[in-house]
Amino acid sequence: MSERLAVLTGVWHKREYRAFLLIMVCLSLATSSTLPLITLYLVGSLHVALPLVGLFFIGEALLGLILGVVVGRRSDRWPSRVPAMRLAASSTLQGSGAPRSRLRVAPPASRSISARPQLPAHVRACC
Repeated sequence: MSERLAVLTGVWHKREYRAFLLIMVCLSLATSSTLPLITLYLVGSLHVALPLVGLFFIGEALLGLILGVVVGRRSDRWPSRVPAMRLAASSTLQGSGAPRSRLRVAPPASRSISARPQLPAHVRACC
């Protein structure tokens, strides 16, 4: 137990490691809070079948694994990773990086407060 705390103490005392730790915690919270919403959007609004939603997440995970290995090998040769961390943090704050004029939000179907989006029957049956 004391070895684990010693590692955390060492990480917290170095400025670059502390920044990276805080960035990773924030990204983890953001990712874990949006994944269920992505699934609901794909099934409810776009009417994608549940197996295809699973395939989407598998493809996303494999792409992340491949990109992690490629970027990791290259970043080992850099003298400092601070510019890369700043770029990652700023692009995360900006969202997808797409210009805001390209993003279109569909108008609401009804202005009634009581109107709620209805999920397909096969999704309502499983939950």
